[in-house]
Amino acid sequence: TDVERDRSTREAILSSMEEGVLLFDQEGSVVYQNDRARELLGGPVGSARELVQPALRELVDTATSGGTLQPVEVVAGPLPRTLLASAMPIEGWQTLTVLRDVTQARMIDAVRRDFVANASHELKTPVASIQALAETLVAAASNDPGEVPRFAAQLEREAIRLSRIVSDLLDLSRLEGEAITRNDVRLDRLVAEEAGRLQERVEEAKLRLVEDLERPVVVKGSARDLSLLARNLLENA
Repeated sequence: TDVERDRSTREAILSSMEEGVLLFDQEGSVVYQNDRARELLGGPVGSARELVQPALRELVDTATSGGTLQPVEVVAGPLPRTLLASAMPIEGWQTLTVLRDVTQARMIDAVRRDFVANASHELKTPVASIQALAETLVAAASNDPGEVPRFAAQLEREAIRLSRIVSDLLDLSRLEGEAITRNDVRLDRLVAEEAGRLQERVEEAKLRLVEDLERPVVVKGSARDLSLLARNLLENA
């Protein structure tokens, strides 16, 4: 019948959603929940009383009573996930609750905050050094010309350090804003190239960098971004 077809279509749409959907009646009993809701909550829910998250229960209870609350974030599921939950009363004395998994978004936000905080801290050191060296260089030019080359070399090193930090910030902004095209990349060649670029710095630090890249390693990705990854790993090491 038309009613059955409509119900089947509605079920197919709700089951394919990335969001978890639950429908509560006036008594707080669940009259519908899609598979995604069961997955996010760690299993089927029979009523609002079975929700183990107090903030989520309060959200549903308030909406069931005809009130409204701002969406809340709760942690749920067997593998803890951060869910953004919203609830609203709808006609027929029912309450629609929608759960959206924001775990990845919150992780990205945390990484971004940490990166900005660390970058801000890292920027202070070369900026302060450049200012101090510039002042010293001006004084040395008049009082001790023989020291000028040494201070100039230090100034150049700090400027390069500052340039690298700014480049990292620009790379982060680029990675967030552009779609990445993935192609076959010889990762072994790429790593060898980056290791070769750092060889002089490795020797200056009295370290030894050994390559073991005899077999071809082909991966799907962006050669530019994989080069950046290899460079950062090597420099940090």
